[in-house]
Amino acid sequence: MKKIIGIAIAFAAALGAQTYNGSADVTNCSILGGWAWDGTNNAVSVDVYDNGVPLLSSPANVFRQDLLNADIGNGYHGYNIATPGSLKDGKSHTITIYFGGTSNLVPGGGNVTSITCTGGPAISTITPTRSPASTRITVPERHWLRRHVRLHFQRRQWRLAHLQSRGSRRHQRL
Repeated sequence: MKKIIGIAIAFAAALGAQTYNGSADVTNCSILGGWAWDGTNNAVSVDVYDNGVPLLSSPANVFRQDLLNADIGNGYHGYNIATPGSLKDGKSHTITIYFGGTSNLVPGGGNVTSITCTGGPAISTITPTRSPASTRITVPERHWLRRHVRLHFQRRQWRLAHLQSRGSRRHQRL
């Protein structure tokens, strides 16, 4: 009788054990990306830690054709997370990614990665316009997107007055 109970407990434990598969493909100052799968078509979550402290949890539910081609469920097991602004403080951060709610690391080269990212967009050029009350500046956004803004000094403070769209010669009045 004890042998049957032992086998039943071992069988139940084996049924309850979760098998995870995935890869932390990229971890950098722009994106945390990869995939996570539990063997079903249900989306699993990934937990992101910063220096051992929980930072965020995100579902792995983005479609990836390479996963579908590899017969990894329905292909909706990818994750792409914009790198949070809290990591862009110029300090070193060790990023660790786990399968959601577990202590199982997501394997891959993008896991347990140290990154050092700088803060928000920097002002690259300042070119005064004809009026001393306004200034045109160029603000790079994510290295490739540049926009021109016009600031006006009113009541002893600067305010954003116009925003020029990329590739446009017209300013949008704000």
